[in-house]
Amino acid sequence: MSNISDILQGEYESEYGNEYDLSVQKQFSKPKIYTASGNLKKRWYVYFSYRDPKTNTLKRQSPIYANANRYQTKEERMAILTVYSQILFKLLKRGYNPYADNVELFKKETAKQRTDNTTETPEIKITPKVELKSEQSEEVVDKVKCIEEACVFDMT
Repeated sequence: MSNISDILQGEYESEYGNEYDLSVQKQFSKPKIYTASGNLKKRWYVYFSYRDPKTNTLKRQSPIYANANRYQTKEERMAILTVYSQILFKLLKRGYNPYADNVELFKKETAKQRTDNTTETPEIKITPKVELKSEQSEEVVDKVKCIEEACVFDMT
């Protein structure tokens, strides 16, 4: 007859073994943003790690700068890098792999998008033409003439 400690020990070992099963290890890390501690003179970028098929370890990939360093404020840089980080995370979750050719995956997704777009027929709304009053049309003509004169003046 088994006592409670034997049952608990068996359950603990099975739970412990499942936690560290290599087949369930993640293929990539969530993309992170390097901000150089807020220093705008240094380069900011998005970085992530992906499991190397040869060594089966997470290996850091080349950083993604995405022209973020052209922006001169922290808010602008964070905004663009946050968007790139989110897009990269979605791509990695869908199966994109930096070690493999992703052409087939790309073709499959674009074909799926095309079929999704053809099934939905967008509604076309027709709006009636609005006739301009004579006062409004004169203002528009005056503005066009002013713009043309400004361009001519600028070229001379």
